[in-house]
Amino acid sequence: MDDPNSQPNSYEKALTDITEDLANLRANLLGKLGREIISLQTQKSELTEDIQKLQAQRKEVEVQLIAEQGLSAQDIQRQQWIEQLAQSIAVHLRAEVDASNAQSMQRHSDTIERLTVDLDNTLQVVFQSLQRDIETYQNDWERQMQRMHGQRQQAELLLAALIERIDQQLERAKALEQDASDRSHMALPAEVQGGQQTQPIIYVSASPPPSAARSAFGIRSISHNWWKGFLLLLGAAIALSLQNILLRIIFVPVRIFGSVQFGGLVGGITASLSNPSAAHAIVVLLLRMVFAVPLMWLVASQVFRVNVAKDLKGLLKPERRLLLARVGLSSLVQFISFVLLYMAIASMKPAIATGLFFTFPAASILLNWIFFSDRPHAGKWQVFATIALGGMLIYNLFGLFGTAADKLNLWGGVAAISSGITFAIYLLTSQACFRQINPVSFTTINFAMLLGFSIPFTPFFWSSFSPSPGLWGMGAAIALTTVSGYILTHFGTKLMGAAQALIVSASSPVLTAVLALAILSDSLSLSQAIGICLVSVGMGWLSWQSIGRKQPGSA
Repeated sequence: MDDPNSQPNSYEKALTDITEDLANLRANLLGKLGREIISLQTQKSELTEDIQKLQAQRKEVEVQLIAEQGLSAQDIQRQQWIEQLAQSIAVHLRAEVDASNAQSMQRHSDTIERLTVDLDNTLQVVFQSLQRDIETYQNDWERQMQRMHGQRQQAELLLAALIERIDQQLERAKALEQDASDRSHMALPAEVQGGQQTQPIIYVSASPPPSAARSAFGIRSISHNWWKGFLLLLGAAIALSLQNILLRIIFVPVRIFGSVQFGGLVGGITASLSNPSAAHAIVVLLLRMVFAVPLMWLVASQVFRVNVAKDLKGLLKPERRLLLARVGLSSLVQFISFVLLYMAIASMKPAIATGLFFTFPAASILLNWIFFSDRPHAGKWQVFATIALGGMLIYNLFGLFGTAADKLNLWGGVAAISSGITFAIYLLTSQACFRQINPVSFTTINFAMLLGFSIPFTPFFWSSFSPSPGLWGMGAAIALTTVSGYILTHFGTKLMGAAQALIVSASSPVLTAVLALAILSDSLSLSQAIGICLVSVGMGWLSWQSIGRKQPGSA
């Protein structure tokens, strides 16, 4: 690979050579002009001397003539006239010489000025070309550095996965050795048959049977890691499902547990539930992020030990403008997704809105096919069909179960499905960012950007908005479920693995329906219940395809 510093050195050497050539050309022209001016001045001096010599000779001749012959007055007058004529001729010759010199100097001055302008233009073109070459080199170098940074992060991820794999192998080996040691000290007691004592049957083996080893390790792994991760992820799914219930309470007055009347904390929305305003959704998102941003920043620094401020400072550097634009685009898409989801929850039951939202894996399959040429195989088409059928049943599109009254609000359904599609786009854009920025820092910065996107809309609804202590409390509760769900998902995924974690997370629509029934007494029609189950099954099926048919805790 060429040295990156070789190209700037070659540019400086070329520029130095051009400058020296132009300086030599200018020196040659000035020297030539100087020699011509000296030659003209020499000729002028010689003519002056010749005239003076002629005048002296004439005077000598006149003196001799006067002395020898004597001249008449007429001759003397003629002689004087000749002298005047000679002086006039000398003056005329001197004027012509001066004019010639002036013209020559002007001509040479114009030539020098023209050459200087040409030189300046040439230098300007050369410098512009060098500047473009240097900028091209810098852009190439920046792309190479970004590529190297991405490869370094990929290597770090691979190394972390390798270390985790080695730890698992060491734990397995330790478990096998312990099991073998236990078996080596086990012996059956003596058996007495027919009054005679037989030798005890002892099972001594340095390597236990493979089936026994797998069974022992499988029980140990499931007991300590898999079940712990499962419970953490189940808690995360419950927290996020509870968040949907809290959002419904904010928007609509409900009877909690069939006795406590509460809710409808955003004014003016109960009169327009068929077509809720985006302003109501934005104000709730604003309240959520007011509490979530500092809370997530604290969790990132204290729990995950991540310096978000340092990552944010690095993100603002000029050479990482492209990454900053990707992060901003990802946050904007998520902002739109959240606003649409909140509008859907405001206009329909939280279980229905969540079920339609969780059809986003079907949109992800199509988007990967469209933008990345990832043609779905037969298994993914089956998942797509399952999730799509579940969405249709949730909306009671076929009218096979229930009555026409069970059909959902049109705008609410469109908002929920559109929220799922935009969330699928967010997943695609965010995955591209994770290669260059810590995921915890990305999430914290993403929350801050969501708050920033919400603030500009404040003047449009703040005059008619009267926040109450209950609304502020619900905003804090939603932020708490958001951050706690993130923490539980993070640690649960580390214990179970990403693919198996997604299988547990697929239960969110079902959990939302169960919590809505228990807390809000929101019942579902048969069509809606089957549709929500199909959506969850489709999501779990998609995750199952990524890990194959492995048993939990297996290698």
